[in-house]
Amino acid sequence: FIKHEPELDEGKVHVHVLLYFENSSTIERLSKNTGVPIQHIKYCKSFRQSCRYLTHIDWPEKIQYDISDIVVSRGLQRRLLQQYDDIKTEEEIINDIYNYIDSLKDLSDYRIKLKSLIVFVNSNCYDVIYKRYRTEFLNYLNI
Repeated sequence: FIKHEPELDEGKVHVHVLLYFENSSTIERLSKNTGVPIQHIKYCKSFRQSCRYLTHIDWPEKIQYDISDIVVSRGLQRRLLQQYDDIKTEEEIINDIYNYIDSLKDLSDYRIKLKSLIVFVNSNCYDVIYKRYRTEFLNYLNI
């Protein structure tokens, strides 16, 4: 979690809490188990983006926070820090992947293109974002 000062459009100091579950959980169950009203809970599709939002690193128009301002459990600390290992935004990584797929256009064998894409994704540590948009990337690769 992290405490944020109010932005111009916000009225008061507030706290962002990020919970990570290995197994999926519904917002309803989380609300019932924690007592937090459903309207205060948001499901996040992107763990990376959620971690980075805590410091506003990809939102330069917002108040910036240092990563040391985040209070994190020891079990999640390494995983949180990994989300800050690069200086690229999620959008830049998505564009990198699409640009790489575009560079493979002269290859006709889908299996070779797919193997090359997987090597590219893994060598650049883009696997988290690739997994999230895998279907879209594979459809684009197949065009």
